Amino acid sequence: MQEVYQKAVLCGDQDSLYISDRWIREAGIYHDSIVGDSCSVHYIVELFKADLPEVSLVLPFDTLAKTEQAQVLSGGSPAGGIYFIDNQQASQFDPLNYEAGKHLVSYLYTDELGCSNLAEAAVEVVTQSFYLDGTELGTIRIYPNPNKGKFSIDLGNLKNEVIEISLYDISGRVIKLPQQQYSRQLIELEGLSDGIYFLRIEYNNQYSNHKIVVQSFL
Repeated sequence: MQEVYQKAVLCGDQDSLYISDRWIREAGIYHDSIVGDSCSVHYIVELFKADLPEVSLVLPFDTLAKTEQAQVLSGGSPAGGIYFIDNQQASQFDPLNYEAGKHLVSYLYTDELGCSNLAEAAVEVVTQSFYLDGTELGTIRIYPNPNKGKFSIDLGNLKNEVIEISLYDISGRVIKLPQQQYSRQLIELEGLSDGIYFLRIEYNNQYSNHKIVVQSFL
């Protein structure tokens, strides 16, 4: 009979290994055999217990406005793990890609023994509204986005108000647009290169930032 020696690690109190028709959760040496017509194998399995790694997640943010730029996911410890947003692997949190509300960020770390543990934190995506004398005037809507350099800005209930709108390219160069006194504005940008731009809307000492994606091949 051939004899095979193996080592295995049980991670934490709930981990188990199926040996000889039963689930094993304790460290020790266990035996199992497989008998065939031409050969037989005797397995000697030595199990070791290991604690789960201590994993923590302290994100540098817990709330992101729908219009903010994407944030790199960080704050997981020990280093070298993997981040997830709503159970999907990710490296950054772009609020533009998520509905308003709370989303679960997870950090999974696996140590050198193959034991894994998880830490979680919630991030809330919020819409950004303007207020006048404590009354909400509504959120800003930009459509279509992505676009070919032509898009509309719906200013909600900001009628007959002076709104300052500025456009920045990704390098920070300002493409300033005229003041507007209507609740909706159509913007056409001729000769604008494909890429990411940021629209800043200011009203009554309040502002909101919006990411605009220009793609000529749409």
